[in-house]
Amino acid sequence: MKLEVFEYLIAIEKFGSLNKAATNLYVSQPNLSNVIKSFENEIGYKIIYRNHQGVQFIDKGKQVLMIAHNMVKEKEKLMKINLNHQKVSLKISIGNGDYALKPIYHILNQQSFQDEINITILNLAVWDALESLYQQTIDLAYLIIPAFMKKEMMAYCQNHHLLFNQLKELTYQINLRQNHPLFDHL
Repeated sequence: MKLEVFEYLIAIEKFGSLNKAATNLYVSQPNLSNVIKSFENEIGYKIIYRNHQGVQFIDKGKQVLMIAHNMVKEKEKLMKINLNHQKVSLKISIGNGDYALKPIYHILNQQSFQDEINITILNLAVWDALESLYQQTIDLAYLIIPAFMKKEMMAYCQNHHLLFNQLKELTYQINLRQNHPLFDHL
């Protein structure tokens, strides 16, 4: 049972129609119907009644709908838990960022994708990124590594059957304004 089914039920309640709910959820109406039917099969009883006037929740469905509202509220609470942590704000300038990222843009632009591309950027340490690649929880790791790590990283990639492709060799320089608190950590 996925949490999205509860979000779907709330949309069906809001719009009173599978077609309108599907449109607003950006899913197809047959897919939405199948999700609801599968959910009904999973819980063992019907929750909605379909007719020419739209969709109505039967008594058990109204109980499920109340649970759905609670589930979505609890999800929102879970998402807000980490918002109370202390935030550190840094304004960072990456000089010649285009130079560093241009190979990735070039690779993506050469592909012909039928659907839109969703890119999620994760800030992972080098070894965590390589482990995530090996575990297939990420698809690509674009790493900027120090020269002394290159041999060890290449060995790891070879032992784990990961493709290593050096796109550019870069040098770096860090400049901080005078009396910046990061000076204490460098």
